[in-house]
This record gives sequence, structure tokens and C-alpha cells, in this order.
Amino acid sequence: MNPILVTQGVASEGHIAYRADDRKSRKKTRTELTYLRYVEAFVDYFEGFLTQEERSIDSLRSMTKQQADKIQYAGSQREQNLEIENLAEVSRNCLGIQSNRNLMYKIENSGVCVVERNLGQEIDAYSTISKSGRSYIVLGTHKTIRGRRFALPS
Repeated sequence: MNPILVTQGVASEGHIAYRADDRKSRKKTRTELTYLRYVEAFVDYFEGFLTQEERSIDSLRSMTKQQADKIQYAGSQREQNLEIENLAEVSRNCLGIQSNRNLMYKIENSGVCVVERNLGQEIDAYSTISKSGRSYIVLGTHKTIRGRRFALPS
């Protein structure tokens, strides 16, 4: 497979998650989908040479889907916050995250593809799950290391 020739869509526009403050920047979404298409092609190509176990992020996503649905339908803000805290605790335990110090390592080790790109000054980061099921976090290059730790959970 030649990664340069891949032309299929990697994700749909509605499945790229920006922070609330960055949603006005969605005009760049099509450009970012093109970027992700090339990233996905290269990752697929290089991973074709590897034998991999199941990605722990995939099992975490399956395990927490029902819990995430509860958040959406929780009645009060307090109930939503409790469900979010519970889901975060389950996620940290599953991925073995004990502090933000090794957060990027743990996220990448779980199977999330974390990449950098110049996103301009308005966008810190965004995330998506490709049609093939691979999770991506794209970090802007203008962030400090400390700022990246806070952009990762976006």
C-alpha cells in the first residue's frame, strides 16, 4: 500500500471534538480531515510491519460506553458531574494513569495516536476517532509542555 495514494475519508466532520472555546474554528475541519487522512495512511502502513495486541483504549472505550451514555441523560448537573468523575476514575485506573507527569506516555501506550500540527493560535488541540477505530489527539505546536498536559484530555 502506498500511503500517499490513500483517498478515503478518515472521519466525518461531525466527529472531530474541539474544546468549547475552539468550536468557532471549525472552518478548518476539512483541512484537518485531509491531514488526518495522511496520518492514518502512514500509521496504517508502518503498523503493517508490526504484530500488535489489542489496544487498551479500545477495550476502555467499549467498557465505558454505557457509562458515558448515563452522563448524557443524567438529570441534574450534580448527577452529571458525579458520572464524569466516576468515568474519569475508571479511565485512569484502566490506563494506569497516576499523575499528569506520564500522561502522554500512558495515552500513546494505550493505542491513541498523538500528533503535533500547527493549528494556529486559536486551536489548542482536537481529537477524533477514525472510521477504522483509531483514536487521535492532535496537539497544536504553540503549546508549552505544561499546556500540552492540559490539552491532552480534550
